[in-house]
Order: sequence, then structure tokens, then C-alpha cells
Amino acid sequence: MQNEPPCQHCHDIAESACRKIDALTHEANELRRLFREQDLTTLFQPVVACDSGRVVGWEALLRGPEGPLHRPLDLFHAAERHGCLVELDVLSHRLAIRRFAKSVPGPDSRLFLNVMIESVQSGAHLKSLTGKCVERLGLESRRIVMEISELHPTTDTDSLARAVTHFQREGFQVALDDVGAGYNGLRVWAETRPDLIKVDRYFVDGIHASDEKRRFLETIVRLAHSLGSQVVGEGLEHPADLEVLNTLNVEMAQGYLYAHPAIEPPLIERASTREDSFARQGGPTGQTARSLAAPHEALLPTRPVADVADLFLRVPEIDFYPVVDATGQVLGMVWRREFMNRLLYRFGYDLYQRKPIKRLMDRHPVVVDVRTPLETVSRLVTDSEYGHRKEAVIVVDNGRYAGVGSFTKLLRLITDIKVQSAHYANPLSGLPGNIPIRAELQRLIDERRDFTALYVDLDHFKPYNDHYSYEDGDKIIRHVSHLLQRVSGGDFVGHIGGDDFVLVTHLSSRGEAIAAKLVAEFASSIGRFYRAADRAAGGIEGRDRQGNRRLFPLMTLSIGAVRVPAESITHQQHLSSLMTQAKKAAKAAGGNTWRTLEAGVATARPQADDSESEISVVNAT
Repeated sequence: MQNEPPCQHCHDIAESACRKIDALTHEANELRRLFREQDLTTLFQPVVACDSGRVVGWEALLRGPEGPLHRPLDLFHAAERHGCLVELDVLSHRLAIRRFAKSVPGPDSRLFLNVMIESVQSGAHLKSLTGKCVERLGLESRRIVMEISELHPTTDTDSLARAVTHFQREGFQVALDDVGAGYNGLRVWAETRPDLIKVDRYFVDGIHASDEKRRFLETIVRLAHSLGSQVVGEGLEHPADLEVLNTLNVEMAQGYLYAHPAIEPPLIERASTREDSFARQGGPTGQTARSLAAPHEALLPTRPVADVADLFLRVPEIDFYPVVDATGQVLGMVWRREFMNRLLYRFGYDLYQRKPIKRLMDRHPVVVDVRTPLETVSRLVTDSEYGHRKEAVIVVDNGRYAGVGSFTKLLRLITDIKVQSAHYANPLSGLPGNIPIRAELQRLIDERRDFTALYVDLDHFKPYNDHYSYEDGDKIIRHVSHLLQRVSGGDFVGHIGGDDFVLVTHLSSRGEAIAAKLVAEFASSIGRFYRAADRAAGGIEGRDRQGNRRLFPLMTLSIGAVRVPAESITHQQHLSSLMTQAKKAAKAAGGNTWRTLEAGVATARPQADDSESEISVVNAT
């Protein structure tokens, strides 16, 4: 139970529910007690922008008291059996809104509230939750998203559409929840025109390894965008799945990849973005906020203001103190300048000296997890929303206080990373560049590992770039980079430069399967980057290297694969030569094809002008 101060309206709702519960069972008695004591707990889980990793909202998740009514489904089923479902729905929303308004980080974060279809169709719910009501509870209606679950069947779509209209007229947004797992399907979607579509976790979890899930989500995203709705993917747990969501232009996601539900909205922005992917694939440093954190004294929230003032006076070199409770959860930060200014107001010291420091702390400092890439931390502290609060960031490990990082140290580390990244990363794709590619190939050779290296090249890219625009060409490069990362299944992917890529799989038997999948998926997707007239013509008009006009077909892939048995090669430069030969053989064979070569035993001692005899063609498709 979260010990909220009494509220007359909530008391009236509870009494109304108790009057409806006329049974004398243990379940009925527990429900009456729950309502009268408001023994409900609200957990919060972040909703995150897929592309930037920025927290854009928090979903409120209801929990009952310990026992048979703890799980939300059990609790709501019990309330439905005793005729007080609407009261439970309304009470849980009011409690969530009040807690959210007091503790949520950021002034623009949205609150996602789950709403039962039965409640919104009853009419009582609509009267109890209006824009003015929400504002009285401490929040603007524009920050509320009403999630209507698709898990319960309904035939009364007219009343549901009226409820959605009511919410939107009051300034709320509306999300259709559990899309793909419910009963009501496209009819409710078409008739309610929700602002957001939340796709069921089944279609998100493991999507990087499932063509069926990818095709389903691609269709949902296309339909949602055509109707003016944004898409939220639920149940996100794996970085590889996030890559697919970004490729499909899914706007938001939530799941354990970011954070588990917590009683207090965790002051953290944990995202798996391009920098995470780069660090996993051999980036120059892979540095995270762990390298930023340094030990720093923290204050308990109950510490008197007078003690903290004395501490600042005795230790003039310290400009801030994090506020952390006894369990290690970060509650805020006390900044010297703001703190002293408050005390210098007339009667300020007399007014606050005996108050706990939590009364004067900044409730919204920048807090990051130890696994957050430093590039993401840099974006956070330079965000204008945080204004002058750039002296330090608080670092946590699985939600527990781990230390503080100064802005000066962050700036120094970021500068070092940027200098190194110029040598290591391709700026367009964010993938490892030539130096880490060579290092990865040499590492596998030195470790005497079996592996297959694929050289992936785009055909007819330059004419496309010239005919459309460099911006359109950049979209193609990013499309291929996302495709490679998705198909690789976690294997190393690098960007040589321009339209040339490298993929290295440690399972040498997977090389041809990966090549086949790349070719098939590229062929099925490239058409959408051309205008309809060019697709109909089968390509674009342009000039070849001799200046002659000709028709250049739609872009294709040429892939040269080199299968490398252990100890067959001693240096990556020789391997690079073989990969180039394999790629040229694929190009000569025509578009959307691959050629596989196997490094022979003789390649351990390469001859200067006899490279052709050192390889054998083992498969050509």
C-alpha cells in the first residue's frame, strides 16, 4: 500500500464499491478491506522512443495486496464478479495519476493508464475522469494516454467509439492495447481511430529471428501510419529486436531491455541505440557510464536541512550531493547554488532548517545505468530540458546508487571517443569501420578458428545516387546496414565504406544461408526506394562510365563469401584479397547472387602472383 493522503472522491468511490459487495465470502471481505484502505500499489514502467532511447512516458501497472488478489487479472476478475469493476478501475487511475504527478521525472512525460472496455462503456467511468478532474489531481490531460485493452470481446463498438471521442475531447490520448492478441481486431481500430497502437509482446519478442513476426509487424506499422496512429512495441527484451523495430519505423517500445516495473518511476534513461550496437561489435572503446562513476557521499532523504547547510560550508569543494534512500534507490540531487539560494531568502533558513532535505532536493537529476553508453549520457546532459543541471550525473546499477560522474570527466571521455571514432566507425551507418574489421579478421585467424567472411557490395548504387539524391542514397546504405545486422543474428558486421560491407560468421556453415537470406530480403525490399514509374520501367536512365546513356536495373547485391578453415590463412590481408576475388566473381554472374570460395591449404604460404591457384570454387548460386 502506498499511503497516499486521504481524498474525498476516492473515499466515495470506495464506499460505492463496498455497498455493491453483498456477499459474505473471504474474497468479498478482502475486496471491502482493499477499497476502504485503498490497499493498491502502482508500479511504473518506461515507454521509450526507439530511435533516440528517450523516455517519453510511463505505463501505470496495478498490483493488489499480497495474497490471492495481488495479480491484476485476479483482482479485476474478483471485482467483476462482485459488480464493482468500474469503481476499481476509477480508483486505480486516480491513485496512479496522483503518484505520477508527484514523482515522475520530466515535465512532458506521458502517463499510460490501462482501461477496461467494460468500464468505458458503462458511462460512469467517463463522468469520473475528465480533464478538469485530472488537473485537480496535479496533471494536465494532454499527458494522459488511456490504454483500452483488446483482450476482452465487445460487440458494442458504438459506445466504445463514443468513449474514445470523449477521452480525446477532454484532451487525453487513446491507445489500443494488445493489438494482435485480442478479440476485436481491425473493426475497433477502424471505428475508434486511436492515437497509438500497442502491439502485443508476442510479435516483438524474438522478431529478429522470425520472418513471420517481422511481416506481421511491418503490415501493422504501415496500416497504423496510414490512419495517423503511432506504434508502440511491447515486451522488448533483446537489442537485436530493437534493431528491427527501428528498421520498421516503430516509434516507441517498452520492456525489460529498458527497465522492470518499479514503485517509483526509475530516474533512468536506459536505451539500446546505435552506440550499444557499435560497442557490441568491437567499437573503439565500448565505454559506458560505469567508467564515469566515482564514489561520492550520499544523503538520506530524512537528513535535516541544517545539517546539509553545515556540510556545504565545511566542504566548499563539493557542489552537489545525491539523495539516496536506505535501499540504495536514488531520489534526487541537492545542488549547492540552488540550495544556498533558498536559504538566503528572507526567513529561508528559519523556515527550512528542521525540514528533511528531500523538501529542497532536485527531483529530476540526470540518472543513468552503468551500462548506458557514454554517447547516450552525453545527449542527456546536453538536452535543454535539464537547463543548467550539468554539473554531474548520478550512476545506478540495476536501480541502486553506484556513484556520481562529473560533467567535466564526461566531456573529456566523450572527446576521446569522438577522436577514436573518426578512425573506427563509419559515420553514416554507425558500424565498425576498416580498423575494427581488420582487427576482427586477424583475431579469428590468430585464434585458429573456422569462420566465413562475406563481402557484400551494392550493384548500380552510383546511378541511383546520381538520379535521386545523396540523401536517398544514404537511406539505402542505412537500409542495407540494418538488414545485415538483422540477418547476422549477432555476428560481426562492418562497413568498409561507400556501398561495401563485411559480415563475419563464426559458424562457417552459415555463410551461404546468410548470403541467400540477404539476397532474398534485399530483392523483396529494394523496390520501395524507387518511384512507381522507375519500378515499372525496371530501372532508371543514366550514363555509364563511358558517358553512354543506358538503363540501369534496380539495385541488387553481389556477395563474395570466403570459407576459412582453421590455420588455412595467416594474415587478414591475404583473406581480404580472396574476398575481393569472390565478390568480383559474384558481380560477373549478375545481380542478387553470391559466390563462395574456400581457402586452400596452400594459402598458409601465399605466392606473390599465384593467388588464383590458392582458392577453389565450392559453390556458385
